[in-house]
Amino acid sequence: MCGIIAVVEKKGRILDKELFIASLNEIKHRGPDNQSFFHTDNICLGHTRLSILDLTEESNQPVSSDHGVLVFNGEIYNYRELALQYGLSELAYRSDTLFLLEYLSSRKNYNELRGMFAFAYYDKKTQDLSVVRDQLGIKPIYYLETSESIIFSSEIKPILRYSGVKVELNNVALSDHILLGYSQRNETLFKHINRVPEGSHLLVRGEDIVFNRYYQIAESPGVAIHIEELFPGILRDHLISDVSVGMMLSGGVDSSLMASILSRDLGRKDIICYNAGDIHSSDSSLARERHTALGLSERLELDLVEIPIDSKSLIGLNEYIIHAEEPIANSGALLLGKICQVAETKVILSGHGGDEAYAGYRRHRIARFYDQYRFLLKLIPLKVLFKLTKKWLSSDLRRVFSSLVSPSQIEFSLSAIGLKSLEDAWLIDGVVDFNRTIERFYSDINKGEESKLKRLQYKEYSGYLASQNLIVADKLSMAYSKELRVPFIYPEIANHGLTEKARYLFKGFRGKQPLRKYLKGFAAAEVLQNKKSGFTPDMNTILATKSAVDLLTGEKTASRGIVNVETIKKLLKDYDQLSSEDKNQLFNLAVIEAWMREYLDA
Repeated sequence: MCGIIAVVEKKGRILDKELFIASLNEIKHRGPDNQSFFHTDNICLGHTRLSILDLTEESNQPVSSDHGVLVFNGEIYNYRELALQYGLSELAYRSDTLFLLEYLSSRKNYNELRGMFAFAYYDKKTQDLSVVRDQLGIKPIYYLETSESIIFSSEIKPILRYSGVKVELNNVALSDHILLGYSQRNETLFKHINRVPEGSHLLVRGEDIVFNRYYQIAESPGVAIHIEELFPGILRDHLISDVSVGMMLSGGVDSSLMASILSRDLGRKDIICYNAGDIHSSDSSLARERHTALGLSERLELDLVEIPIDSKSLIGLNEYIIHAEEPIANSGALLLGKICQVAETKVILSGHGGDEAYAGYRRHRIARFYDQYRFLLKLIPLKVLFKLTKKWLSSDLRRVFSSLVSPSQIEFSLSAIGLKSLEDAWLIDGVVDFNRTIERFYSDINKGEESKLKRLQYKEYSGYLASQNLIVADKLSMAYSKELRVPFIYPEIANHGLTEKARYLFKGFRGKQPLRKYLKGFAAAEVLQNKKSGFTPDMNTILATKSAVDLLTGEKTASRGIVNVETIKKLLKDYDQLSSEDKNQLFNLAVIEAWMREYLDA
């Protein structure tokens, strides 16, 4: 895991090496073990290295051959198999970096690579620059094109430093953030700075950028597989490392299954487990999962490091936004960051992606309910019923009803977190372009699919994961020089979950049945009985702080003309009466304001 930068100067401009080095220093936390760069008159590739495989200097980057120069961030787990398949040199077996350098000199079938990666490869013969992001977008890479330069980077700060551009607000992306908690179409809140799309290859030829999508998530059934046959091999590949490996063990289904396989099937009792819990949380389901994690680790003979969390030890919102760079509403990233901050292992496994693949969220249950009873629901006057009972409904039931009364927008209603703030005047009129955000949401959804559940899952893999969850997972782990690996986010797993019929994913309205059945074989009954709590700190720990209150109601916030500060003040006076939905949106608005102060005001 590392940090990379690539710059192409236009119009005969000579590269500014001193400025490039200063820009590279912005991501030295991503690679404290080595830092170097390659340059010609108008092209420069820079790299900061976090040494994981082949700890020798020969794998320091950039690496070069007679054919080209490479800077590479991530891991390729099947590099040895591919090196054998194509008869590559002995050097290609030493590390995925040396393999990739040789591989790219003669072939460009990115889709056969398995892992997490973002890399830039300069072809010495053609002088083309290829920039590639992995199939599902685990590793982020951003770019900015100006009249003078094209700049790529693992993070946004080096782009700001090298280009010198003034930070401008992307108002279309702002609507996305308020309603969804992230920005769509690979845009960011920084106007003109975009993400390279997942599963994409960008070719810089001369001064032109050519986009190519090399991978598309499956939309139709593939080869029948069983998770019991598929997952152990994937998990084994994720253990490839020349440094120590740990894992996050929350006590939920995904991490408990990984821990069981690691200990019982793969015999890896050296894996250190980490569990972060809020010591003041009133959420009984969170406490049960922590207790489950402790008991499971003892039975599996795995060491468990418990990390207590409170308002003083949890990463603050201002620190979060410095690391995340985008105001993504993912409170679980604060826990992830804390784990990575204290973890002694350089590599950490996480259960990210299990819920998306196998329908583990509440929104999946509601979509499944609609799919099963849509003909009956058409006979019930839901709009009238919702209008009459709205004020007596709990936040959960409100969410269910509001999604069911608009079946044409059910996927959006289940994904959005900011609808209530619009209804109840939390925002200044005209701030949110509601119709534009919905239009963008549905532009890349599988319209030929009738099932609302499958449409929702498809959306999560064709926008949400690579623009939200995986961005903060990368940033908050790399902020503390840790490599986070996500075995469930793998093309074969994604295709399995997306093409599996709903009746196999659900038992009644409880999802993730393939994983639950698999876990049952390890006799982890208490995990299966627990109510899902989600990987998140108690929201009271975040919102009760002085800094959070200032972000929501301070003078700067009021002058911004986005949030109706007086409404928010009234809400905070009755804080104990707020629903979880209310608190999530308050967190979202606080993170957006923290971004404004850190980047826009500066």
